[in-house]
Parts: sequence; structure tokens; C-alpha cells
Amino acid sequence: MDKEMKTTIREIREGIRAESKVLRKEIAAVREEIRGREEKGQTQKADWVNRMKMIEKKMEQREKKERKNNVIITGIGGLRGNMERGVEEWLEREIEVKMNEKEAFRINKDKMILAKIETWEKKKSIILNKSKLKERKGCILMTI
Repeated sequence: MDKEMKTTIREIREGIRAESKVLRKEIAAVREEIRGREEKGQTQKADWVNRMKMIEKKMEQREKKERKNNVIITGIGGLRGNMERGVEEWLEREIEVKMNEKEAFRINKDKMILAKIETWEKKKSIILNKSKLKERKGCILMTI
């Protein structure tokens, strides 16, 4: 009986050792998988950060390009109604430049008008002809 117990205990120990060996291998595999996922997550995070930076840079460039074609006009307070049409007529009458701007609206408590010009070439013609405004007092054309 003593021998039988010893053999049974030995078999149980061997079974436990074998099971523990299998469990250690499984734990090592799970740890390795977790490390792989963490590395993959870090890589994906870095990719997203790079994409966000690239998108922000493109947005800044687009905004800068849009602002490049803006003109601010002060001293023409009599414009009411359709602001775009009024600015078009004023530019044609005062500085003899014919154009269609994309948008015009009042800023700074109705003291200034911001006109978004379609192209840089059209804004350039405004800049070249803005010296004609010196004759008119109180009217200023600013380019941004």
C-alpha cells in the first residue's frame, strides 16, 4: 500500500508538472501576444498622429491661401443690401477694377468690409490700382 501511494503521488506530481509546463507555455504565448498588440497599437497611434499633423498642415495651408486673397475696405459705410454687388460696383467705380468677389461681409461693428477675391491676379490688380483712393479721404483699402 505504501508503494501504491508513492506511485500515485508520483503520478499526480508528474501530472501537475506537465500541466504547469503547459500553463507556462500558454502564459508566455499570451504575454507575447499582448506585447505584439501593444506594439501594433503604438504603431497605429503614431500613424494616426502623423495623419492628424498632415491634415492640420493642409488645413492651415488652405486657410492661408484663402486669406491671401482677402481685401479689407474701410470708409464706405453707405453700402446696404447685397454686399457683394455693392463692393463690386464700388471697386469698379473708385479704382476702375472690374471683378466678381466670392463673398463680402461687414466686420468690426460694421466699420469694415471684408471682401474675398476669387484669384490672386484680381487682388493684384486691386493692389496696383489702390493708389487712386488717395484722392478720396477716409477710404482705405487694406490687403492682408
